Amino acid sequence: MDGCWVRPWIGSFCHYGDESQSLIEQYLSHYPYYQEPNQTDLFQLEQQLRSISRRIHHNPYMIETRIARAELLIKLRFPELAVSDAHKALVLTSRATQYTWPGRSHDDLDKLKREAPLLLAQALFFARCFAECLDLLSDISPREYVLYDPKQEDYDRLARCTRRALRLERRHLRHDSDFRAAGKEYRDELLSKGEVKTVQYPWIPEHLFRRTISTIEIATSELQKLSKGRVTIRETQLRERLQNGGQITSDQDAYGLFADADILAGSKLFVDRTIICASSSPSRCPACCADLTDKRSALRASGELYCDRACARRLSVKCKLGAPKRWSGFYEATRTHSLLDQPPQDEDQALFFRVLAVVHKYTRCHPSSHPFQAWPIDRLTGSYHVGATRVWSYTDDVCAPLEVLQKLGGDIFEDTLSEGWVLETISNRIATNARGTDSNGDEIAAINPLYSFFNHSCRPNVAVLNDETNETSTLRLVAKKNIAKGSELFISYLLDEELRTSYENRKQLLSAWTGGECQCTRCAKRRERPNSDAAQLQEEPDSDCSRRTFANDSGEEEEAVMTNSEETDDESDESSMEF
Repeated sequence: MDGCWVRPWIGSFCHYGDESQSLIEQYLSHYPYYQEPNQTDLFQLEQQLRSISRRIHHNPYMIETRIARAELLIKLRFPELAVSDAHKALVLTSRATQYTWPGRSHDDLDKLKREAPLLLAQALFFARCFAECLDLLSDISPREYVLYDPKQEDYDRLARCTRRALRLERRHLRHDSDFRAAGKEYRDELLSKGEVKTVQYPWIPEHLFRRTISTIEIATSELQKLSKGRVTIRETQLRERLQNGGQITSDQDAYGLFADADILAGSKLFVDRTIICASSSPSRCPACCADLTDKRSALRASGELYCDRACARRLSVKCKLGAPKRWSGFYEATRTHSLLDQPPQDEDQALFFRVLAVVHKYTRCHPSSHPFQAWPIDRLTGSYHVGATRVWSYTDDVCAPLEVLQKLGGDIFEDTLSEGWVLETISNRIATNARGTDSNGDEIAAINPLYSFFNHSCRPNVAVLNDETNETSTLRLVAKKNIAKGSELFISYLLDEELRTSYENRKQLLSAWTGGECQCTRCAKRRERPNSDAAQLQEEPDSDCSRRTFANDSGEEEEAVMTNSEETDDESDESSMEF
């Protein structure tokens, strides 16, 4: 957390104006130190955070500095980061004795052992993780605070507020028909989750916050080779519009794919092969998600199946993990599932763990490099639009990732990768850019090296075709219409049937990515005539709204569904959303 801080302070507290928020504000009123700081106080708090972070860097095993930083992070409105530091302080106190911590009195250690769990519970309360907070408080014996009266009062107040907040959450969710219809297991899981804003941490230096020139040059070189010189990467012409709309920040990069030559409709642009993925099925390749159930030639190493040595080699080389002959170490580094006490809850979490394993291996091979410089994190950018939030929990977002890193041999107190803000940023980038799909009933989450550079339009000029023949998550990109040289290429982040729906429905579906208005030409024209008769009716389709047959290079035929639109123009240089 040292260095030049160029971004504004944007806390991750969620403010909804509901009864739970009033309860949180009421609780905060008892703790003047935790009151939201004024702009005039931020510089001093920044200096304090830098100073504490330096002390943690020089001695990462000091309980007091972990507690001090967690308290400061709560004041600065980053409860998810405070949970991470408080958790580590709690782990350290469980290991501490007068023999391992010479010079400390028994009373000093007892005081720290009381402060750490209570601070962790407070941070969970502010992150709206009421169920997890109450579970933690129930594990703390109130008798432990008898000898330390001020903390007894804090414990009682937090326990009362948490119970009431959880009752309010249950009452609020009971009005949701989907919640009432769901099973008990799902309802309990939903109640156990909290929520935080997805924010850009101000201490991330620019060279780690933006994709570097060298990263873009490498990706461009790969793209030029795959597309035979027809597609390249450039900064999108929509930067100003996206920035004004709040979809990107002033210091965030905004790239897109452009035609480097005239492209005819039906032309295959390039094939984007998946390099790392995860599936709900254990019998799929972790590199390309091919179904290996009946494949006799599958390669087994360290308990996992790969298509073959070539598939494993692509993953190893792409992640720059060394020579292929060192496969055994690489396999061990990516085998996260069997290392965990509990398996990942879904394919998205499994993908996050696989990427963590790759980044961990990278930092071991390149100790002077930052985790954000590892592939694929260096190619991905997060979503930081106004109002962006995500479901968050102590178990899934702090304990589980740290457990993965520990099982891989990492030091969760010393390694930069184990820092809370690093893990949160990596998680955000993966969630923003990963593809979700299904194959034969198996849910798949995958990262394709070039897919993340595409921007969205509600009238895309490029079709994304899945590899249904081989049942992998590899993509084939095909031109849906004639594209002139210099035009930007757009895909749709929505399904074909979703594109045919009304403007309001598309806006709602895209809100997770945009945080507001979609900036494509189709949506922009719709906003220009909100009171017209056409705006009240089902949107009319394009004149070419039909199933058009595209031929690929090998003579095979595939179909790409043409999308509907309110207009009948055939623009190819339309506006888009970029993330």
